[in-house]
Amino acid sequence: MVRVHSLPPGECRGEGALDTAALLTTIPKKKSMNHPALALIVIGAILVVCGVVWMLAPSIPWLGHLPGDIRWEGAHGSFYFPITTCLVLSLLLSAALWLIRQLWR
Repeated sequence: MVRVHSLPPGECRGEGALDTAALLTTIPKKKSMNHPALALIVIGAILVVCGVVWMLAPSIPWLGHLPGDIRWEGAHGSFYFPITTCLVLSLLLSAALWLIRQLWR
């Protein structure tokens, strides 16, 4: 059996020892969402934005046809991988999420 000896707050065993109780009380707590409804509103807003983008995507002529998108057509099939489009959309989404996170603080 292992025995753990705890000291009252403010006491330490020697020079350089840490008072963990005092440290835990000084660590700031992160703000959390106050209500689950806020999370549902955010998720709903994200879904609305995705729906609008999906609806407008056919009217964006460059989407999927950028230089660097890989397209291979053979006699028995074809392969298409829009790598440049994926990189551009990833960059735009990352920038938008970074901006939202900065404004959220």
